[in-house]
Amino acid sequence: KKLLPIRPTRSNKGTYGRILIIGGQTGMSGAVVLASKAALKVGAGIVSAAVPKAIHDIMEQKLTEVMTVPLPDEEGHISQEAVKALSLLIEKYDVIAIGPGIGRSQAVKAVLQQILASNKPCVIDADGLYFLKDMLGMTKQRMAPTIITPHPGEMARILDIKIEEVLAESMTITKKFAIENHIITVLKIERTLVGDIEGNLYINTAGNTGMAKGGSGDVLTGVIAGLLAQTEKPQYAAMLGVYLHARAADIMKDLKSEYTLLPTDFYEGVDKVFQEILK
Repeated sequence: KKLLPIRPTRSNKGTYGRILIIGGQTGMSGAVVLASKAALKVGAGIVSAAVPKAIHDIMEQKLTEVMTVPLPDEEGHISQEAVKALSLLIEKYDVIAIGPGIGRSQAVKAVLQQILASNKPCVIDADGLYFLKDMLGMTKQRMAPTIITPHPGEMARILDIKIEEVLAESMTITKKFAIENHIITVLKIERTLVGDIEGNLYINTAGNTGMAKGGSGDVLTGVIAGLLAQTEKPQYAAMLGVYLHARAADIMKDLKSEYTLLPTDFYEGVDKVFQEILK
């Protein structure tokens, strides 16, 4: 409960942060939808989804509370022209999330560099992590917080080691990576780990196999970004985000099953988690 962001009576949507979520490509609009709605669901004030123009109309139909921004694209992916558009857009938001459904074009690399060069807190996930290995020097110099949410395969790629090594030494690797690269690291294994830049390591004990479905990670990205916009302690956003996500899955598992649980069930589950915490 002490990790929950404070919500003062005299407040407005701007009080709770403006979040820009960059992602999507043809056939992958759902990832950005899941992340964007999750950010709002945990209390963020304003959320915008920046997506390739090719899927913008789809996003407009899928999202009601989330604003959308069409980006220049090429064959359904963001193009180099999108980099210029985003340079101005990024400055208008408090938190930037990149990755859900975005793909691995060179434009993505340029946008990631742009974000890391900014003074904006950021959350990096999915294909946003693909180019991170070559930019760790930038993360060490950042003053703003950086949070990443890799699964073992993505972590192995960043470190250029085998997945088996990540799994065998998960706690050591998470802690060491967070400290050395100045990145709050959320390693998504069966008991998700959160390592902060001060050397603390937190182990989440909630969650179940129903979360092992495409889209679950996109929800977590949105949850953490939404909390990051509301707190001055970025490690709280990661810790609380992981817990809310997993606890919501446990509550919904009891109403459904580990087989039938869907990432969209999070929205109902997190209502119950907040009620549980507040009581």
